[in-house]
Amino acid sequence: MTKFCRARLGSVALLAIGLLAGCTMRPVTVESLWAEGAPRDQSFTNLLIVGLTPDRDVRCRFEQAMTAVLRDNGVTATSSCAAMQPEDPLTKDGIIPVVAATGADAVLVTELLDRQVDLVEGGDDETRGEAYYKPIGYGYAYRDPAYYGSYGLPVTYVGFTAEQSAFTLQRTVVVASNLYATRDASLVYSLQVTAENQKSREDVLAVVRDGIVDQLRRDGLVPAGR
Repeated sequence: MTKFCRARLGSVALLAIGLLAGCTMRPVTVESLWAEGAPRDQSFTNLLIVGLTPDRDVRCRFEQAMTAVLRDNGVTATSSCAAMQPEDPLTKDGIIPVVAATGADAVLVTELLDRQVDLVEGGDDETRGEAYYKPIGYGYAYRDPAYYGSYGLPVTYVGFTAEQSAFTLQRTVVVASNLYATRDASLVYSLQVTAENQKSREDVLAVVRDGIVDQLRRDGLVPAGR
């Protein structure tokens, strides 16, 4: 049981998404939960996006991806990186003036809980080793025509070749997000995304981003899109 589940036992919505890339299943699981006492008829249209990490490059890349997809769905979204100077501390006191300046009605804070990188042999059709016959000669087989060919035609001599499988990296991450209403800084909603067996950082970013936004839309916390 994950830390998220242990901390928030109760009514948890599970969304299992099967994402196919070639023939490899890359599952994404989203667990979501309303904060205790939070009204469930709330919807937000102006979000401040915060990636909680000391690595500014990672933070900004994630925030930009989130704001882009939210804007595509008709939401006003601002990256904290775009609204703050690099030297500004990522603290409550640093965020409050940004909330006021952007007029955000909610703040979405996301952090990485866990990650794992595995080296996998032959993870998909592109990297799995193949066995085949490789031509090694071509000509006329006069010495044994009964075995090598007939009709007086040239034949191709082949040898059996087996290729070694290539190795690929597969990434698994667990990410948690909390949505806060800015009117009183109260926690409204929490969710956790687990993305397994992703090939690249770009894949991880895409499925985590889409998992968060899709679940927020499903529960009516942001508009359903244009």
